[in-house]
Amino acid sequence: MSREFLLKLNQEREKLEFELKSLAEYLNSPGMPGLHGSLVDNDGFPHANIDHYRVREARQRFNILNNDHTALMNRLETELHNYHANIPPEDLEIRPPDRIPIPIGVPVQQRMPPFAFISEVADNSPAYEAGLRANDEILKFGQVTIQNHNNLQALAEEVRNSVNTPISVKIQRRNAVNERVDQNLTLVPRTWQGQGLVGCRFMPIHN
Repeated sequence: MSREFLLKLNQEREKLEFELKSLAEYLNSPGMPGLHGSLVDNDGFPHANIDHYRVREARQRFNILNNDHTALMNRLETELHNYHANIPPEDLEIRPPDRIPIPIGVPVQQRMPPFAFISEVADNSPAYEAGLRANDEILKFGQVTIQNHNNLQALAEEVRNSVNTPISVKIQRRNAVNERVDQNLTLVPRTWQGQGLVGCRFMPIHN
């Protein structure tokens, strides 16, 4: 696994996130139905001021790219771990390019501790659509981790600064046999029919 390949994957991530942001901004612009709003009025008639074909096409493209982004993030993390595992000990102090999100020298076996958990998730909210569920523990939220969350203030700021922009969220969830399993999700904060921009409640974990 080469450094150049990791940079190529990261460039693909940036390209996906740019297109996702553009699609979300288009669908959530004034007068538009958003990612999931109805295309008909209360009487069942199509909204005359909306290009229905273009909206459906944009929504379909957004969903495809969102799935691609999640898969790419999982692959990027796996490849980074493989890359770190094969670095000679004398090279562990070398800093990687800023574009690679995980610093060289972090042991692969070291589990990132959670700093928050989700106490509730509203149905049909951006958080629910991203796959977040109650009792999920947050390991990383964008650039926010246990080291810099500042009693979740940094998490709230990350949400405010990322309206209609994909945020990579790394969670920890217990499976059917009560094992903790890490999972990468993509959350897009936006206005919706409920309160807030994500529709879930984060609670701090005091380690």
